[in-house]
Amino acid sequence: MARFCQRKRSTRCSATPITTIACAANSPQPVFAYRWDWDEGGKNFLVDYSALLGAAHGLEVAYIFNDFEDGIAVPGLYNSDNSPGRDLLGAQMRSYWSEFARKGDPGRGRSGALPLWQPWNNPGPNLMLLDTAAGGGLRMVKEPMTVAMLKQRLARDNSLPDVRARCALHVQLFLLANAGADVWNQREYEALGCAEFKPWSLEVSR
Repeated sequence: MARFCQRKRSTRCSATPITTIACAANSPQPVFAYRWDWDEGGKNFLVDYSALLGAAHGLEVAYIFNDFEDGIAVPGLYNSDNSPGRDLLGAQMRSYWSEFARKGDPGRGRSGALPLWQPWNNPGPNLMLLDTAAGGGLRMVKEPMTVAMLKQRLARDNSLPDVRARCALHVQLFLLANAGADVWNQREYEALGCAEFKPWSLEVSR
């Protein structure tokens, strides 16, 4: 079964981008990755939501369900200036999601009129940016990623709670999911500060 993976953009909210890339890199099934880019929150004399929240994690759920009242309620986030773009983006996202539910491939959405959403393993653009026309609109971009780059991101990921969690995720990605001398390197593992943890004894917290 095909699936969606999300690549986080926001720097304001806690996220683990490494797991998103791993979701796509390790899946034997077609994966359609996206990055949530809407950061046009309202502004008043107290707060500028576009700067405070950015493209905040979880906001896109309201767009998928067309529910901006009962979801994540942030007074002043939406206003008369950004609501038209919000509503159009929501309709476009629901078009993609319903086509994905129907065929296992978001394609050009149910209408057939949206930009073609390519799978992650596409040699060209492989990441869909979800944004309004003011932010560049819906568009595919290339997100290059190699095993070496993935390891570097894991080593720098500040969202992981502690060293053990970093070690466990390293084991999950490069030993359990991709066992082989071309991926797993014991010296690299120990260099992360993981020497005290036996690889096969670690599990990733769910």
